[in-house]
Amino acid sequence: MEFSAGSGFSSRDFAAYTSHNGSVIHAAEELFIHKNTLQNHLNRIGEDTGYNPRELSDYAVLSLALILHDYLAFISKPATGAEPTKGNAAY
Repeated sequence: MEFSAGSGFSSRDFAAYTSHNGSVIHAAEELFIHKNTLQNHLNRIGEDTGYNPRELSDYAVLSLALILHDYLAFISKPATGAEPTKGNAAY
């Protein structure tokens, strides 16, 4: 499952859908898009990933995959503001 910009997976759409407990109407209002547009986005997620976010078992897989994706992206980033080194030490 790929979460790149080229895939149909929009974490923004999925997050709104999740935060509104699967309500397409309320999620679309939050995103300032028409409900049919959000339905098309959800359909595209299903087509591109093979998991339909409207099916509970598929939703669980997508949700866990997104959490894992975000976690892996977080741990792979170098820490900022870490211990000072010789080049940037503020003594």
